[in-house]
Amino acid sequence: MKRTLSILLALALLCALTVPVSAAVATPIQPRYTYLGITSGAFQIDEQTGAAYCIAKCTAASSVTIEITGKLQQFKNGKWTTLKTWVEIGNLLVTFDKLWYVVSGYQYRFVITYRACNNAGQSLETDTRTFVYAYT
Repeated sequence: MKRTLSILLALALLCALTVPVSAAVATPIQPRYTYLGITSGAFQIDEQTGAAYCIAKCTAASSVTIEITGKLQQFKNGKWTTLKTWVEIGNLLVTFDKLWYVVSGYQYRFVITYRACNNAGQSLETDTRTFVYAYT
C-alpha cells in the first residue's frame, strides 16, 4: 500500500510540475492583419553624445502602399512636444534609420505609426509602437 501511495504521489507531483512549463511555452496572442506584415522598431540614446537613434521597419502585402511616420518627442513642462517627424513611403518593405541629437535631463519617446493604404491613399490598417527613454 505504501508503495502504491508513493507512486501515485510521484505521478501527481510530476503532473503538477508539467502544467506550468507547458503554459509558459504558449504563444502570446498577436494581432493579425490582412495587409501589414512585420512591424518593428527601436529607439536608443547614446548618453555620451546625445545621439538618438530612431529605427523603423514594416513589411506589407504587395497590393498596398506602406507609410511609416516616426515622431521623436520630448517630455517637457508636463507635455510631449514633437522635435522631429520623419515619413517614409514605399511598397513591400519600408525601413528607416534616423539620427537626431537631444539634450540630457529629459524623457524622450519615439512613436511609430505604420499604415497600409490602397491606391486611392485610404488607410486600410494601422499599427503603432512607442518607445520611451529617460536621458538623465
